Formats: sequence, structure tokens, C-alpha cells
Amino acid sequence: MEAALRHLRYRDRPRKLWVDTICINQADNDEKSVQVRRMARIYRSAYRVVAWLGPQRDRSNLALSALEWLGRQQVHTQEGWFYLAPCIDSEWHSSTKEVPYSPEVWEALRHLLGREWLERPWVVQRITVANRMAIVQCGRREIS
Repeated sequence: MEAALRHLRYRDRPRKLWVDTICINQADNDEKSVQVRRMARIYRSAYRVVAWLGPQRDRSNLALSALEWLGRQQVHTQEGWFYLAPCIDSEWHSSTKEVPYSPEVWEALRHLLGREWLERPWVVQRITVANRMAIVQCGRREIS
């Protein structure tokens, strides 16, 4: 948690943060149950949601670059529609299509996606209710 707070703070001005692992008593299941029901509203109303994956390690920059590339393979409209980006192979999303990643990239992704934050139960809720300003951050590297 200390590493997250050090990475997320602004050096030149104050910053307000709501950090669920600090703001919710993790040892109290009753409190967690009540707070989880409030989280959708909290994340929806936040200016920006930061999904902090931890410090940079195990080629996390490489993994984030690969995920960023993958995210650019579709276009999101303001109406909530998704389209394939016009400049890519139209079959990229097929389960039979090879994703053009090297073994090194796959290993970096395995390490990144195996981090503790992604194993926590309400992670999907946090990200799906967040606005378009949401980012995933690992060390100093961030992607939308």
C-alpha cells in the first residue's frame, strides 16, 4: 500500500484519494459487505479511477504495451458501440487467430495478470462502472 500511495501522490500539490483497502476495514466482513454495495456509486462518481497493479517489475511495461496495443484494436463510440479498428485484420478477435505476441510478451502478461490486485473479488465491478478517465497503472506506466 505504501508503494501505491507514493506513486499516486502529486509532488507539487495535494491530491484526494479514496483507497478501498484503507477506507474499508478489510478484517470486518460485515463492513466490507456494506461498502461493496456502495462501491459502484463511488467509482462511477470518481473523477478518475486508478487500478494500481503495483510497482514496475517482471517486464510490466512490456505487458502494458501489449495490452494497450490490444485495446487499440477496437473503436468505442460515445453511444457505447464497439467496432473493429479499420486498420487491422478483421479476424483478430477470432479464437483461432494467433495474437502476434512473442513468448517474452506472453511471459510478461502472465506476471502482470497474476498480480494480487486482479485476484480480488470486486475488481471487475470497479473497472466496469468507472468512467472513460479510468486508467490501469503499474509503477509509473499507465494505460487507459
